[in-house]
Amino acid sequence: MTRFLRLCGILMAMLGMMTSAFAQANLLTNQKIGVYISSRAVSYGQDFYIPIAQFVTQEDDAAWNGRLKSEFLIRMGWMLSEQLQGLSEADTVYFMNADLPMGRAMQEAYDPILGTIDMRNERLRDLDFIVILDEFEMDMRIHRSVYIRSNRMVSENIPIKTASCQMTLFDLSNPDLVLNTRVCLDDQKTPNPATWHFDMLKDSSAMGKFLSKVFSTWWDLMLMGERSSCEE
Repeated sequence: MTRFLRLCGILMAMLGMMTSAFAQANLLTNQKIGVYISSRAVSYGQDFYIPIAQFVTQEDDAAWNGRLKSEFLIRMGWMLSEQLQGLSEADTVYFMNADLPMGRAMQEAYDPILGTIDMRNERLRDLDFIVILDEFEMDMRIHRSVYIRSNRMVSENIPIKTASCQMTLFDLSNPDLVLNTRVCLDDQKTPNPATWHFDMLKDSSAMGKFLSKVFSTWWDLMLMGERSSCEE
């Protein structure tokens, strides 16, 4: 009897995990979604200038026009929006920053300090959900590697990318449904995702691979119904 009850408990736990993942995976199915990137929330140091410039100019014959951060956010936002549509099986995904009326509507409706959206804005009423990248801080830490070369000990300082990222999902039909998902990632310590849900030129750009890792980790958390990968 005890063995039977234990087996039932295991099956119920597995069912709960499957149901949670299923609900998260299907939350955005057939919905109209807006993706918005808060430019003030995106920050990085000088160490990222060259990797980002290389990412921005991938598959682009046009010369970089000097607006590095703007070009970076646009390319990242387009890729995020286009690939999210397939992953979520949404009806439509709009990159709101690139749509002037929607972008202005978000600037008017979104309060980044309070983390709220004014649902009364007419231009947002065609949307079912909005996904906001409201925190994205990238940094470099230095990893000191020591190895032997020609019978001599050699030390090398290797820069490692890190990221702290928060994505917030708003249900415009239910103001009480606000899901915050946090990703903390160290490019050396955090393992690569089992599935690369997002591919932001990961095979041709080191920066693109890092972004793919960040957003694939976010989507894994969404699928599992988890809110954070950060250590307390």
